[in-house]
Amino acid sequence: MADNPASEQHYIDPYRQLSPSRSFEDHVHHLYRVLREQYSGIDRFSLARYQADTGYLSSLTCAGDDTRLLDGYQMLLENVPSLQSLVASPGIRVVGDMRKFRVEELPAHSAALLGQGYRSSLTMPMMSDGRLLGMLFLNARTLNYFTAPMASYCTLWGHWVEQLLAQESLVGN
Repeated sequence: MADNPASEQHYIDPYRQLSPSRSFEDHVHHLYRVLREQYSGIDRFSLARYQADTGYLSSLTCAGDDTRLLDGYQMLLENVPSLQSLVASPGIRVVGDMRKFRVEELPAHSAALLGQGYRSSLTMPMMSDGRLLGMLFLNARTLNYFTAPMASYCTLWGHWVEQLLAQESLVGN
């Protein structure tokens, strides 16, 4: 039997459930579920909002194994040089082995993640019109989980979350 070039394929659109009537958090958690369908090894997603008036990054929403891990956590951005550097030259940072962060005085957020067995991370600043809105964190328990093609896909996904955060920031002001 010859291949039929006129054949059709139908797929479920995983994004069609995104509608204006859903809350910001519902949208973000749905997007995370869709991301995990593509990359099931992404064990944790977290979003921290940047408060320009105080300089703090504060936990906004989280999904994964233990959503209470850093619930209510906040930190001054100026106290985290690696994140400041990332914001100054926007891009993404992939860390294949988070144990490299082990120092004598490990920041609380890094210690908590390492203590839960997370080993790889992808971090992306959320920007809008040149201003920082927040930071996106993806974590995996597998060493060197985020390959270059995966990081590229996660960046595209992150920009969708970024747009939702920008929209939420406009509504909240």
